[in-house]
Amino acid sequence: ISVLDSDGHILYRRRGSEAPTEADLSWAPLSSVLGEKRTSVTELTSPVDGIKRVYGIARVRDTGLIAMIGVPSTTLYGPARSRITRYGLIGLIALLLAITAALVIERSIVVPIRRLRTTAQQLGAGDLSARAPLTDAGEIGDLATAFNSMADRIEEREERLTELDRLKSDFVSSVSHELKTPLTTIKVLAHLLQRGALGDEERLDYSKTIATECDRQIDFVGNLLDLSRIESGGYALHKSRVDVREVIASSVEAERYRAESLGLGLSTVVPAELPPAQGDFEGLRRVVRGLIDNAIKYTPDGGRVLVSGHVANERIAITVEDSGQGISKVDLPYVFDKFYRARSEGTQLEANEFPSSTAVSGVGLGLYLARHIVNQLEGEIIVESKLGLGTNFTVLLPPWTAEGRTKADDQEEANVEAIVSS
Repeated sequence: ISVLDSDGHILYRRRGSEAPTEADLSWAPLSSVLGEKRTSVTELTSPVDGIKRVYGIARVRDTGLIAMIGVPSTTLYGPARSRITRYGLIGLIALLLAITAALVIERSIVVPIRRLRTTAQQLGAGDLSARAPLTDAGEIGDLATAFNSMADRIEEREERLTELDRLKSDFVSSVSHELKTPLTTIKVLAHLLQRGALGDEERLDYSKTIATECDRQIDFVGNLLDLSRIESGGYALHKSRVDVREVIASSVEAERYRAESLGLGLSTVVPAELPPAQGDFEGLRRVVRGLIDNAIKYTPDGGRVLVSGHVANERIAITVEDSGQGISKVDLPYVFDKFYRARSEGTQLEANEFPSSTAVSGVGLGLYLARHIVNQLEGEIIVESKLGLGTNFTVLLPPWTAEGRTKADDQEEANVEAIVSS
């Protein structure tokens, strides 16, 4: 603390150091610092002890004296520098933490999302095998799992669409073949009959062939119509008392000429006391004829086809047994699928090969319709086959009961009353 006169000479000084005080030392710069102001603050190096201080300077009213207080700059700025240094260090640590957090976020979020985006682009470009890596946990891992599940469904749907497109092509080709071949046969035989130079036996033989081919076409068109009604939900059967012996006899008689023309033995074994079944005569007849037709189709020349009826586990059973090539284990689960046809060669597929239809005549609707008809009749159709030894198809139907007879009679009476009323 010092007091100076107007010329800057020290009148009083309280020492802050051991430096000696000389009377002729002048603080003349203070006058220029104050100027016309009464007070001021400045930083100067003391001419007394050479210490740099921050001085607060003031004029003492009208005395012309100057009072000043000096604080060493190091004392004044030291805490500020320490505080600034501390704040800078804290800021640097915060910056390092922020950079570390950004790297962690990039590694745990940004990088997986980029991989997921790349996988999505590959999937969108047509690579259906592209899958996101499941190396992350949490929501990113759940997102990758959901994406892979979606990709699996897309791949399955694409495979299914490809398969359906192939089936459609096979169906069109099979329908064309099924229509063209019999019609060609009918046309040729009709031209031969028109010539008039044939014997009675030949005429009868050609007429039977034409009738058989016409029946096949009617059944084929009927199958297509039934398929349409099944798909639209409009296919319904009327359950009534059915004489199974009559169904078997009618079906066998309709297919006998075709079997004999191919050198096959077609026979029946039906007990006289076979009880009636609950079913629909025409629907059941269509099922049995379809099974016999398949047996003939897949049995080589000289083989045999046996149609039998019996009671099995309190149900009426109709079995069509052939000595044909049999069905492979790979084909067996698919024989009741729509548009599916087992291989005519009887060869087994490789384990990784999807079953496909072959050049055997037909469009793969017979067994599909048969199962649908039997299910509507509250029955069951099962198949047993050994490759190279033959195949057995068995239709199981509920027996006709007094309760069913009463319901049928009531329905018939109601129908008659409705007709009379109208």
